[in-house]
Amino acid sequence: MGHCQLDDNNQCRGCFRLMSEITGWLNTSETEKKQIVSLCHARKE
Repeated sequence: MGHCQLDDNNQCRGCFRLMSEITGWLNTSETEKKQIVSLCHARKE
């Protein structure tokens, strides 16, 4: 399992989640997780 490494904008360099998304992940609903993953794909571009 990987570990997030944040850039200067508090965004992970690997998965592209924001710190707030990373820290709240365990309490996030499946629907919200899917939305976050979609946002991460857009951030990667």
